[in-house]
Amino acid sequence: MTIDWMKGVKETNTALYEEQPLARTLDVGLWREYREALNAARIHRTELREAMTCRIDAARATHGERFKLRHHAIAAMPIPGRDKRSLYQTLSFERKCAERRLRATIEGWRAATVDTHPGSWKQFLAVRAARGDQRALRRLNRQFRGPAIRSGEKQLRTLSVRSQPTSKGSIVHNLTGGVRLRESAGSIELLGEARDDALEQLVRVAKQRFGTKCVTLLGSRDVQERLTKMVAEQGLEIDQERQR
Repeated sequence: MTIDWMKGVKETNTALYEEQPLARTLDVGLWREYREALNAARIHRTELREAMTCRIDAARATHGERFKLRHHAIAAMPIPGRDKRSLYQTLSFERKCAERRLRATIEGWRAATVDTHPGSWKQFLAVRAARGDQRALRRLNRQFRGPAIRSGEKQLRTLSVRSQPTSKGSIVHNLTGGVRLRESAGSIELLGEARDDALEQLVRVAKQRFGTKCVTLLGSRDVQERLTKMVAEQGLEIDQERQR
């Protein structure tokens, strides 16, 4: 009796189960939009593939028919066999050249196809965050591991041509001296060793990004002490300090 009851519970749970993202880790609205984008991309890719197949088949059929007619025309000519062979050789050469041009044309058609796939979930969030989507920014917001300066500024902005968006929706700035900074959701974090020159560039970028707004310094006590002096020299206001 107990076994039958447990079996019924298991079957009921299995029937009711529906795969979906965890509420604590994924934003339901964004996840639904991502799934819709994936579905739209699949439909678009199928339509493009079918249209491309028809276009290629039509081009190859036209190519074959054109040279077939020319071959028949040579065969119908009232000329000696030696002259026909010469014309056939010329026709064969022209056909091979035309086939190479057709292959190049088809490659160009395929290369010009626009891929509408939204990428991975992280890439989708990165694009949305770069556009200022607050839901994506909240989803990507995380605890920083390196020295960082935080502000209420939320919109990402590229500072140089060497700035690269990452799959987590942040932007990595590659500066002089091998200094790398990661900007995400109103925070700028130093990646690597907390040298004085690196901290100075961190503060300089924070000044450029946040102006004189109040900022929060994140890092060890020693790093915060050094940052405090540099921030004061740049005219930034310190809202609060937190040791970690």
